[in-house]
Amino acid sequence: MKTGRNRKRASQGAGCLLLAAAPRTDFLESGGITVLRNLAGMVCAGQPPSCFGGPAGFIAVTGDRPWQEVEWRSEGKRVSRGGLALEWSDGEGKLRLRTEWRKLGPDGVVERRDFLLNSGSKPVRLRKCLSAFVLAADRYEVCVQSSRWSEENQCEWLDAGSAAIEMASEGRTTHGGAPYCSLRRKDGTGGIAFHIVPKGNWVFRLQPDTRSHRPGPVAVEAGLSDRRLELLLKPGERISLPSIIIQGLPMGRIEAGAAVLHRAVFEEYPGRIRREVPIPYNTWFHRFDRIEPALLEPQIAAAAEIGCEVFVVDAGWYGHGHRPWYEMVGDWRENETSAFMGRMKELAARVKSVGLGFGLWIEPERISAHVVQEKRLSAGAVRTRAGQFYPDLAEPMVWRAVRDQIAGLIERYELGWVKIDHNHDLEPDPRGSELFRYSESLARLVEAIKSAYPRTVLEGCASGGLRMDINTLSLFDTHFLSDTVDPVDELRIGQGLALRAPLCRAAKWIVLAPADVTFRAYSSETSESRIVVAPRDAGWGRCQSVDADFAMLCALPGMPGFSGDIAGLTLETRRRAALFVSFVKKWRRQSATAPVSLLTPWAPLTDRSGWVAMQTHMSGGAEMLLAYRLNDPRGSMAVKPVGLDPNAAYSVSAWDGSVLSGRKTGRQLMEEGVRIELRAFGAAAVVMERCSDA
Repeated sequence: MKTGRNRKRASQGAGCLLLAAAPRTDFLESGGITVLRNLAGMVCAGQPPSCFGGPAGFIAVTGDRPWQEVEWRSEGKRVSRGGLALEWSDGEGKLRLRTEWRKLGPDGVVERRDFLLNSGSKPVRLRKCLSAFVLAADRYEVCVQSSRWSEENQCEWLDAGSAAIEMASEGRTTHGGAPYCSLRRKDGTGGIAFHIVPKGNWVFRLQPDTRSHRPGPVAVEAGLSDRRLELLLKPGERISLPSIIIQGLPMGRIEAGAAVLHRAVFEEYPGRIRREVPIPYNTWFHRFDRIEPALLEPQIAAAAEIGCEVFVVDAGWYGHGHRPWYEMVGDWRENETSAFMGRMKELAARVKSVGLGFGLWIEPERISAHVVQEKRLSAGAVRTRAGQFYPDLAEPMVWRAVRDQIAGLIERYELGWVKIDHNHDLEPDPRGSELFRYSESLARLVEAIKSAYPRTVLEGCASGGLRMDINTLSLFDTHFLSDTVDPVDELRIGQGLALRAPLCRAAKWIVLAPADVTFRAYSSETSESRIVVAPRDAGWGRCQSVDADFAMLCALPGMPGFSGDIAGLTLETRRRAALFVSFVKKWRRQSATAPVSLLTPWAPLTDRSGWVAMQTHMSGGAEMLLAYRLNDPRGSMAVKPVGLDPNAAYSVSAWDGSVLSGRKTGRQLMEEGVRIELRAFGAAAVVMERCSDA
């Protein structure tokens, strides 16, 4: 992790330590204790009561005193170029706490990291270890995100002043809810967002002070879940708890925080980003787990024709016999009685002969009950409440076995892509750590595979986006956004993701199939139709006709891939797909760490009306505007970009190469906007390139 570039020394003076100027984060020196005074532009409650973590802002409960919170004593501070570190002890020689604060990026985003050390001679059992923040008395409302299968990242505003509010995860970090919480003053004068970078299960808990009829302070607890926590800390052991990223929200607008957060995250994880992720074709939405060579041959040729770079075989290639794919997970031998009949290496060779890499889907964190019984697996397999099993990765022998399984597949089939899925919740945790130990072991596993096979892309997935957070997006090369591949769903779910994680790292599939009857859309200027069929859900249960350009452009911002029956598409549609793929390849390196601004307000999944506009701030002086007209009577919209150099000249062109206007200054573009005309459910991508000779 970086600590030098773009970091400023916390300034001292008049009893104040300044970490970030705007939005302001500073600390007050009072009686030898350093207390948080302002946090991301929001006023804090001075010295908070001990029940809210006291001046340390940290709530800890141990097993020997479950009725009493640890009372922390200040052991001093250290001001450095990287920020500020505060030291605390429990006064009994059992626990030491180190809280590190630092600024991430240039926009006032700050990160808090807490470290606990067992400084005693006996084990300590932790039942609670949460960061705490107390905002000054005011009238607040809070935004939280629900997250369900194919309905991820859905925001909901709640009143924060009347009762306690709790959001938590169990088993997967974004199943049920997302580790994101924002508060804003009801008068619209300011807001703040908290992001947990999870390690295992997490919890947000908001507790208003309701002892008076007037608005009181609001305490925010955040970090490792304490629902069933029994985390054993050995003598001398030091753990790094989930970090908390905090940012201000101008005027309380949640959309205003998206690009700012993305810049901060990329500041934190600069060396872990794969700059060029190849464009895949995945077999799943063609015939699901029916993956016979004769069915796949046309798709291999079509994938190569439109410019895809890797061909990924999804679930169904493994196991033994003719059981459903989900009953064979955990048996990662090639199936010799179905699918490729033991001849998958021949298919891989065919794929490579047309210039494509070869990839496979696996689910290494699940073992079906059938496989456990058939292979007599018991050691290291943990039974979940749903009757499935998962490998206990915190056990070294199990960790090595899973690593060797994945490595063996990569080497045997020379895999250029591994899609790592995760379709069940890992409860209970036999170690009582709320999956903290498991999460750290999983991170080591993924890093070990990436280090050993740097050319192999690792795609994360969890029934779509049910384990999609800042941590997994930095750990995997890309992560599947959602199992629903409805283009409008991808837009809405992507808007919600952008509030809490970099949208440009999300994998989005373009799933297309030909209509049964070829027809030309009314008023179309082409001789062949670009109207195709796309799913309205996660499994072809409902279908819709869409314009192919709209479906493809809905995969931006992000990392596009294809699925479905692309071989059956018309020649014109495949030509447009090839043009789109070329466009993505041209700009993907500049987009790999591009912050995304939401130019229109977030809207729920059910809202299929209005316009959606986003801006991708690419490196190298280029910007990309993306506009989508949904069910809206307005046929045009002036999309106003943000963050341009007002004095620089820009050329403006569409994604398919057509020039939209001559040179304009950044000031003109930001004031006048780019006028985009679209029919209903149409999309446009516009690139604004800074002129080199300006």
